[in-house]
Amino acid sequence: MYLRQTCNIEFETKAGIKYRLKGLHAYDGKKSVHQTIQNCKLELPLSVMYRNNEILERVKLIDKIKEGDKVTIWLGYNDNNTQEFNGFIKRINPKMPLELEVEDELYLMRKIRLTKVFKKNDVKEVITYILDELYKQQGLKVAVYADMPKVEVFNFWMNQANGITALQELEEKYLVNSFLTEINGIKTLYVGLMYGLKKNTVKYIFNRNTITIEDLKYSNPGDRTFKVEMRHVSESGKVTTYDFGDPKGEVQKIQLEGSWTEAALKHYADGVIQGLQAGGYKGSFTTFLIPKIEPADIGDCTDNQFKERSGNYYISTVTTKFGSGARRTPEIEIRL
Repeated sequence: MYLRQTCNIEFETKAGIKYRLKGLHAYDGKKSVHQTIQNCKLELPLSVMYRNNEILERVKLIDKIKEGDKVTIWLGYNDNNTQEFNGFIKRINPKMPLELEVEDELYLMRKIRLTKVFKKNDVKEVITYILDELYKQQGLKVAVYADMPKVEVFNFWMNQANGITALQELEEKYLVNSFLTEINGIKTLYVGLMYGLKKNTVKYIFNRNTITIEDLKYSNPGDRTFKVEMRHVSESGKVTTYDFGDPKGEVQKIQLEGSWTEAALKHYADGVIQGLQAGGYKGSFTTFLIPKIEPADIGDCTDNQFKERSGNYYISTVTTKFGSGARRTPEIEIRL
Protein backbone atom coordinates (compact mmCIF):
# COMPACT_ATOMS: atom_id res chain seq x y z
CA MET A 1 0.00 0.00 0.00
CA TYR A 2 1.36 3.39 -0.99
CA LEU A 3 1.65 5.85 1.91
CA ARG A 4 1.39 9.51 0.94
CA GLN A 5 2.50 11.99 3.56
CA THR A 6 -0.25 14.43 4.52
CA CYS A 7 -0.62 17.14 7.14
CA ASN A 8 -2.87 19.91 8.40
CA ILE A 9 -1.89 23.00 10.34
CA GLU A 10 -4.26 25.39 12.06
CA PHE A 11 -3.31 28.80 13.40
CA GLU A 12 -5.60 30.73 15.71
CA THR A 13 -4.83 34.38 16.39
CA LYS A 14 -5.47 36.13 19.69
CA ALA A 15 -8.54 37.67 18.02
CA GLY A 16 -9.91 34.18 17.32
CA ILE A 17 -9.27 34.22 13.54
CA LYS A 18 -8.25 30.81 12.18
CA TYR A 19 -5.99 30.03 9.22
CA ARG A 20 -5.49 26.50 7.90
CA LEU A 21 -2.70 25.06 5.77
CA LYS A 22 -2.39 21.66 4.12
CA GLY A 23 1.33 21.65 3.55
CA LEU A 24 4.73 22.55 5.00
CA HIS A 25 8.40 22.32 4.17
CA ALA A 26 9.45 20.52 7.33
CA TYR A 27 8.40 19.59 10.86
CA ASP A 28 10.95 18.71 13.56
CA GLY A 29 9.50 17.93 17.00
CA LYS A 30 10.96 16.63 20.23
CA LYS A 31 8.99 15.38 23.23
CA SER A 32 10.66 13.98 26.33
CA VAL A 33 10.04 13.12 29.96
CA HIS A 34 13.29 15.01 30.63
CA GLN A 35 12.01 18.43 29.58
CA THR A 36 9.24 20.49 31.14
CA ILE A 37 8.14 22.12 27.86
CA GLN A 38 7.86 20.12 24.65
CA ASN A 39 8.80 21.89 21.44
CA CYS A 40 8.96 21.72 17.67
CA LYS A 41 10.07 23.73 14.67
CA LEU A 42 8.05 24.37 11.53
CA GLU A 43 9.39 25.43 8.16
CA LEU A 44 6.70 27.02 6.01
CA PRO A 45 6.52 28.90 2.69
CA LEU A 46 6.83 32.68 2.91
CA SER A 47 3.57 33.13 1.02
CA VAL A 48 0.51 30.95 0.55
CA MET A 49 -2.71 30.93 -1.45
CA TYR A 50 -5.52 32.03 0.89
CA ARG A 51 -9.22 31.56 0.20
CA ASN A 52 -11.34 34.52 1.30
CA ASN A 53 -15.06 34.38 0.42
CA GLU A 54 -14.37 32.00 -2.46
CA ILE A 55 -11.64 34.31 -3.78
CA LEU A 56 -8.09 33.02 -3.90
CA GLU A 57 -5.33 35.48 -3.15
CA ARG A 58 -1.64 35.16 -2.39
CA VAL A 59 -0.70 36.47 1.05
CA LYS A 60 2.46 36.64 3.11
CA LEU A 61 2.11 34.19 5.97
CA ILE A 62 4.13 36.41 8.30
CA ASP A 63 1.44 39.10 7.93
CA LYS A 64 -1.25 36.72 9.22
CA ILE A 65 0.38 35.08 12.26
CA LYS A 66 2.17 36.48 15.30
CA GLU A 67 4.14 35.21 18.26
CA GLY A 68 1.71 33.90 20.88
CA ASP A 69 -0.80 32.57 18.33
CA LYS A 70 -2.11 29.05 18.85
CA VAL A 71 -0.87 26.24 16.58
CA THR A 72 -2.25 22.73 16.10
CA ILE A 73 -0.47 20.26 13.82
CA TRP A 74 -1.81 16.99 12.43
CA LEU A 75 0.47 14.50 10.62
CA GLY A 76 -0.24 11.21 8.90
CA TYR A 77 -0.61 9.32 5.67
CA ASN A 78 -3.27 9.45 2.95
CA ASP A 79 -5.24 12.18 4.81
CA ASN A 80 -5.64 9.94 7.86
CA ASN A 81 -3.92 12.47 10.11
CA THR A 82 -3.67 12.48 13.91
CA GLN A 83 -2.85 15.40 16.18
CA GLU A 84 0.90 15.65 16.60
CA PHE A 85 1.41 18.91 18.44
CA ASN A 86 -0.67 21.59 20.11
CA GLY A 87 0.83 24.80 21.45
CA PHE A 88 1.83 28.39 20.78
CA ILE A 89 4.28 30.22 18.54
CA LYS A 90 7.24 31.18 20.70
CA ARG A 91 9.30 32.83 17.98
CA ILE A 92 9.04 33.65 14.27
CA ASN A 93 12.34 33.63 12.38
CA PRO A 94 11.96 35.57 9.10
CA LYS A 95 14.05 33.21 7.02
CA MET A 96 13.41 31.44 3.74
CA PRO A 97 11.56 29.18 4.29
CA LEU A 98 9.79 30.84 7.21
CA GLU A 99 10.74 29.19 10.52
CA LEU A 100 8.46 28.98 13.55
CA GLU A 101 9.59 27.86 17.01
CA VAL A 102 6.61 26.35 18.82
CA GLU A 103 6.12 25.24 22.44
CA ASP A 104 3.35 23.15 23.91
CA GLU A 105 0.60 24.71 26.03
CA LEU A 106 2.92 25.14 29.02
CA TYR A 107 4.13 28.14 27.02
CA LEU A 108 1.38 29.94 28.96
CA MET A 109 3.20 29.09 32.20
CA ARG A 110 5.76 31.71 31.20
CA LYS A 111 2.99 34.32 31.17
CA ILE A 112 1.70 33.87 34.73
CA ARG A 113 3.14 35.44 37.86
CA LEU A 114 3.16 33.60 41.19
CA THR A 115 3.57 35.11 44.65
CA LYS A 116 3.21 32.75 47.58
CA VAL A 117 5.24 31.11 50.36
CA PHE A 118 4.95 27.42 51.21
CA LYS A 119 6.65 26.89 54.57
CA LYS A 120 5.96 23.17 54.99
CA ASN A 121 3.54 21.70 52.47
CA ASP A 122 3.06 18.68 50.28
CA VAL A 123 4.23 19.27 46.72
CA LYS A 124 0.69 18.55 45.53
CA GLU A 125 -0.50 21.74 47.25
CA VAL A 126 2.17 23.73 45.41
CA ILE A 127 1.24 22.23 42.04
CA THR A 128 -2.48 22.77 42.69
CA TYR A 129 -1.80 26.46 43.41
CA ILE A 130 0.28 26.85 40.23
CA LEU A 131 -2.37 25.20 38.04
CA ASP A 132 -5.16 27.21 39.64
CA GLU A 133 -3.26 30.39 38.81
CA LEU A 134 -2.64 29.15 35.27
CA TYR A 135 -6.40 28.81 34.82
CA LYS A 136 -7.17 32.17 36.50
CA GLN A 137 -4.53 34.16 34.62
CA GLN A 138 -4.43 32.43 31.22
CA GLY A 139 -7.60 30.33 31.02
CA LEU A 140 -5.80 27.00 30.52
CA LYS A 141 -7.36 24.13 32.47
CA VAL A 142 -4.87 21.39 33.38
CA ALA A 143 -5.59 18.51 35.77
CA VAL A 144 -3.36 17.69 38.75
CA TYR A 145 -1.73 14.26 38.45
CA ALA A 146 -3.69 12.02 40.83
CA ASP A 147 -0.85 9.67 41.81
CA MET A 148 1.71 12.34 42.62
CA PRO A 149 4.19 11.03 45.24
CA LYS A 150 4.08 12.58 48.69
CA VAL A 151 6.96 15.06 48.88
CA GLU A 152 7.25 17.69 51.60
CA VAL A 153 8.31 21.12 50.35
CA PHE A 154 10.03 23.44 52.81
CA ASN A 155 10.30 27.25 52.63
CA PHE A 156 9.43 27.39 48.94
CA TRP A 157 9.21 31.09 48.01
CA MET A 158 7.69 32.49 44.84
CA ASN A 159 7.95 36.24 44.35
CA GLN A 160 6.51 37.18 40.95
CA ALA A 161 7.96 33.93 39.59
CA ASN A 162 6.62 32.48 36.37
CA GLY A 163 5.23 28.95 36.28
CA ILE A 164 8.12 27.36 34.39
CA THR A 165 10.69 28.76 36.82
CA ALA A 166 8.67 27.35 39.72
CA LEU A 167 8.41 23.88 38.16
CA GLN A 168 12.11 23.80 37.33
CA GLU A 169 13.04 24.85 40.88
CA LEU A 170 10.88 22.04 42.26
CA GLU A 171 12.70 19.60 40.00
CA GLU A 172 16.11 20.89 41.06
CA LYS A 173 15.39 20.88 44.79
CA TYR A 174 13.05 17.90 45.17
CA LEU A 175 13.87 15.71 42.14
CA VAL A 176 10.29 15.70 40.82
CA ASN A 177 10.13 16.20 37.07
CA SER A 178 7.08 17.58 35.33
CA PHE A 179 5.63 17.67 31.83
CA LEU A 180 2.26 18.07 30.16
CA THR A 181 0.58 14.91 28.91
CA GLU A 182 -2.81 13.30 28.42
CA ILE A 183 -4.06 10.65 30.83
CA ASN A 184 -7.36 8.99 29.92
CA GLY A 185 -8.00 11.82 27.47
CA ILE A 186 -7.55 14.53 30.14
CA LYS A 187 -4.86 17.21 29.84
CA THR A 188 -2.68 16.56 32.91
CA LEU A 189 0.53 17.90 34.40
CA TYR A 190 2.58 14.88 35.42
CA VAL A 191 4.67 15.57 38.51
CA GLY A 192 6.67 12.72 39.96
CA LEU A 193 9.82 10.67 39.85
CA MET A 194 11.59 9.85 36.62
CA TYR A 195 10.02 6.84 34.84
CA GLY A 196 7.13 6.98 37.28
CA LEU A 197 4.49 7.46 34.59
CA LYS A 198 3.77 4.50 32.33
CA LYS A 199 1.12 5.04 29.68
CA ASN A 200 0.33 3.01 26.55
CA THR A 201 2.10 -0.08 25.25
CA VAL A 202 3.15 0.07 21.60
CA LYS A 203 4.18 -3.08 19.73
CA TYR A 204 7.35 -3.14 17.59
CA ILE A 205 8.82 -6.05 15.69
CA PHE A 206 12.37 -5.13 14.73
CA ASN A 207 13.04 -5.12 10.98
CA ARG A 208 9.31 -5.41 10.29
CA ASN A 209 7.64 -2.18 11.41
CA THR A 210 10.91 -0.36 12.07
CA ILE A 211 13.14 1.43 9.56
CA THR A 212 16.45 0.96 11.34
CA ILE A 213 17.70 -0.29 14.71
CA GLU A 214 21.37 0.49 14.11
CA ASP A 215 21.56 3.03 16.96
CA LEU A 216 20.44 0.52 19.59
CA LYS A 217 23.14 -0.90 21.84
CA TYR A 218 22.58 -4.08 23.83
CA SER A 219 24.20 -4.92 27.14
CA ASN A 220 24.10 -8.20 28.97
CA PRO A 221 22.92 -8.25 32.57
CA GLY A 222 25.66 -6.76 34.77
CA ASP A 223 27.61 -5.14 31.91
CA ARG A 224 26.59 -1.62 33.04
CA THR A 225 27.24 -0.27 36.53
CA PHE A 226 25.33 2.43 38.39
CA LYS A 227 25.63 4.91 41.23
CA VAL A 228 22.49 6.00 43.04
CA GLU A 229 22.57 9.54 44.39
CA MET A 230 19.98 9.43 47.19
CA ARG A 231 18.45 12.54 48.70
CA HIS A 232 16.53 11.82 51.91
CA VAL A 233 14.18 14.35 53.51
CA SER A 234 13.27 13.33 57.06
CA GLU A 235 9.96 14.08 58.75
CA SER A 236 11.63 17.00 60.53
CA GLY A 237 12.76 18.45 57.23
CA LYS A 238 16.43 17.52 57.54
CA VAL A 239 18.03 16.75 54.19
CA THR A 240 20.76 14.10 53.96
CA THR A 241 22.47 12.84 50.82
CA TYR A 242 23.93 9.38 50.23
CA ASP A 243 25.77 7.67 47.38
CA PHE A 244 25.32 3.94 46.79
CA GLY A 245 26.76 1.61 44.17
CA ASP A 246 29.72 2.06 41.85
CA PRO A 247 31.28 5.55 42.29
CA LYS A 248 32.17 5.55 38.56
CA GLY A 249 28.85 4.12 37.39
CA GLU A 250 26.00 5.80 35.52
CA VAL A 251 24.22 8.19 37.87
CA GLN A 252 20.59 7.74 38.94
CA LYS A 253 19.03 10.37 41.24
CA ILE A 254 16.35 9.42 43.75
CA GLN A 255 14.59 11.26 46.55
CA LEU A 256 12.77 9.64 49.46
CA GLU A 257 10.89 11.21 52.34
CA GLY A 258 9.88 10.04 55.80
CA SER A 259 11.39 7.73 58.41
CA TRP A 260 14.17 5.74 56.72
CA THR A 261 17.33 4.41 58.30
CA GLU A 262 20.54 4.46 56.27
CA ALA A 263 20.40 0.65 56.08
CA ALA A 264 16.87 0.81 54.67
CA LEU A 265 17.91 3.44 52.13
CA LYS A 266 20.80 1.24 51.01
CA HIS A 267 18.42 -1.71 50.64
CA TYR A 268 16.15 0.44 48.46
CA ALA A 269 19.08 1.70 46.35
CA ASP A 270 20.41 -1.85 45.89
CA GLY A 271 17.02 -2.86 44.49
CA VAL A 272 17.10 0.05 42.03
CA ILE A 273 20.63 -0.82 40.93
CA GLN A 274 19.72 -4.47 40.49
CA GLY A 275 16.86 -3.51 38.19
CA LEU A 276 19.04 -1.15 36.14
CA GLN A 277 21.75 -3.76 35.75
CA ALA A 278 19.26 -6.18 34.24
CA GLY A 279 20.68 -5.24 30.85
CA GLY A 280 18.85 -4.85 27.58
CA TYR A 281 18.72 -2.33 24.78
CA LYS A 282 19.58 1.33 25.19
CA GLY A 283 19.57 3.99 22.50
CA SER A 284 17.15 4.80 19.72
CA PHE A 285 15.53 3.21 16.71
CA THR A 286 13.71 4.69 13.74
CA THR A 287 10.19 3.85 12.68
CA PHE A 288 7.27 5.22 10.71
CA LEU A 289 4.63 7.69 11.96
CA ILE A 290 2.43 4.71 12.78
CA PRO A 291 2.07 3.23 15.28
CA LYS A 292 2.12 6.52 17.18
CA ILE A 293 4.27 6.57 20.30
CA GLU A 294 4.82 9.22 22.98
CA PRO A 295 7.24 9.70 25.90
CA ALA A 296 6.25 7.55 28.92
CA ASP A 297 4.85 4.86 26.60
CA ILE A 298 6.18 1.32 26.80
CA GLY A 299 7.77 -0.19 23.72
CA ASP A 300 6.95 -3.91 23.53
CA CYS A 301 9.95 -4.79 21.36
CA THR A 302 10.31 -8.16 19.66
CA ASP A 303 13.69 -9.14 18.24
CA ASN A 304 13.20 -12.35 16.26
CA GLN A 305 16.93 -12.66 15.60
CA PHE A 306 17.92 -12.44 19.28
CA LYS A 307 14.81 -13.50 21.17
CA GLU A 308 16.42 -13.05 24.61
CA ARG A 309 16.65 -9.31 23.88
CA SER A 310 12.89 -8.96 23.41
CA GLY A 311 10.97 -7.24 26.17
CA ASN A 312 9.27 -4.10 27.41
CA TYR A 313 11.32 -0.90 27.32
CA TYR A 314 10.59 2.57 28.68
CA ILE A 315 10.40 5.25 25.97
CA SER A 316 11.78 8.50 27.40
CA THR A 317 12.08 10.68 24.30
CA VAL A 318 10.48 10.75 20.84
CA THR A 319 11.78 12.83 17.95
CA THR A 320 9.49 13.21 14.93
CA LYS A 321 10.49 14.55 11.51
CA PHE A 322 8.17 15.22 8.60
CA GLY A 323 8.87 16.73 5.19
CA SER A 324 11.47 14.96 3.10
CA GLY A 325 10.36 11.67 4.62
CA ALA A 326 8.30 10.94 7.72
CA ARG A 327 9.80 9.11 10.66
CA ARG A 328 9.84 8.82 14.43
CA THR A 329 12.86 8.08 16.60
CA PRO A 330 11.87 6.65 20.02
CA GLU A 331 14.64 6.52 22.62
CA ILE A 332 14.98 3.63 25.07
CA GLU A 333 16.54 4.15 28.50
CA ILE A 334 15.63 1.20 30.71
CA ARG A 335 14.25 -2.29 30.40
CA LEU A 336 11.18 -2.96 32.51
